[in-house]
Amino acid sequence: MLADLYADLKIQDGLELQLKRLKSEDMDKGGMKEAEVRIKLRDIVNKYNLQDVIHIPDVTGTNEAFSNDIPPDFKDKKLQKLWEKAGDSGFSDEEMENLKKEFWHQQLKLDEYDLLKDGFKSISDLDMIDNSLDGFNYDKKNKNLKSMNKDIKDGYENLATLGSKKHFEDDELEFKDKRVYELYAMARKSNMTEAELQSFMEELRHFEHRIDKHEYLKEEVQIAENVLRRETKDGEMPQKHVLLKQKANEYGSKVKKYHAELQKKVNKALAGHIEL
Repeated sequence: MLADLYADLKIQDGLELQLKRLKSEDMDKGGMKEAEVRIKLRDIVNKYNLQDVIHIPDVTGTNEAFSNDIPPDFKDKKLQKLWEKAGDSGFSDEEMENLKKEFWHQQLKLDEYDLLKDGFKSISDLDMIDNSLDGFNYDKKNKNLKSMNKDIKDGYENLATLGSKKHFEDDELEFKDKRVYELYAMARKSNMTEAELQSFMEELRHFEHRIDKHEYLKEEVQIAENVLRRETKDGEMPQKHVLLKQKANEYGSKVKKYHAELQKKVNKALAGHIEL
């Protein structure tokens, strides 16, 4: 839970800083970005029962997107179909409640994309009439729309996977080591696509295998030392045991190095998720 909370708060902190910058530059006139950030903060507070620690001002009615009530149905037909499929997957009421928040975030992305696309079309039409918008960067705006479109497609893939009960059960059972699960928890909250997440999970499986091997070597060293202490009078260990202990130590260093590499990779992906 602490790993999940840390990942959520790290993302939220970055979003709050970006929102502050956008508002100072008057780039969130419709309030959509602020609505999205507040909803994410509210979800964190509710998920971890932090109501007594973090206070969220009551903004109900200020903007539709600020509402505490998630609509029973989704406007997007594809999203609604995925939601109905998830409803038949055997989730508990609590799991469905958390899952619906993920679906709602996807609906917000779709709404924002539609607004930007309509605005881009209106500006393009206006420029065709009087050619007065020479300073408008069409290529940049079009590139942003394409990027959002890809993000939405990845969101659909992710929700299709999240909507599978078996997906969650397999993941929870698969990783036993605390270090591996912490990396997995961070990766799930990053901007990795489903394909990238599956690839990272494969790396985590290799990492956990190395951890198991290191634990086995350490256990072998400990067992041998317990026996040799009783058999050697001067406490000098045979060369074979010295080499075994050296091998265990070297393997431990490799595990630490691999752990650091995986941490660097997931932190980079997590930082990429902090984009408004």
